[in-house]
Amino acid sequence: ETGILENILELSDDAIITESLDGIITGWNKGAERIYGYSAEEILGKPVSILEPPTLIEETEELTELARSGEKIHHYETSWLRKDGKTKNISLTLSPILDASGNPEAALIITRDTTESEQTAKKLLRSKEVYRIITEQTGQLIYDYDLRADRCTWAGAIEEITGYSFDEFQRLGRFVW
Repeated sequence: ETGILENILELSDDAIITESLDGIITGWNKGAERIYGYSAEEILGKPVSILEPPTLIEETEELTELARSGEKIHHYETSWLRKDGKTKNISLTLSPILDASGNPEAALIITRDTTESEQTAKKLLRSKEVYRIITEQTGQLIYDYDLRADRCTWAGAIEEITGYSFDEFQRLGRFVW
């Protein structure tokens, strides 16, 4: 069974890292190699703080302290460094690994690179803002009706173009067609 589990961990796109309670990296999967750029041979035995950007001094120590006390952390948003010095935005989950007596003996850290999804969300917001400004400036009305949700969304000067107030337009629902 151990071989199957190890294969699954290696196939994960997420970084799966184990660290001792004194902050030393003891496990590093292929997902961690892809996200952070270090091979397992380069990073094992190094302090996890090697991944900490200078702007977040002592954050990894605080996280390790939480693991020592048996605390779990889910989807903590932070930034860690790649080998090439670039910062990666990540979502971090930290869980203590317990010994037979139920005492923390190590920490399991799973991180997901959120850099690309955050950049996509920012681009979408900018695009929506540009779209809104264009429709307002040109006097156009563009609307979209979602049949499943029975909800209408639009951009533009709705009252000036349709003669309906915001509330009236919302109440029309699918009958706006």
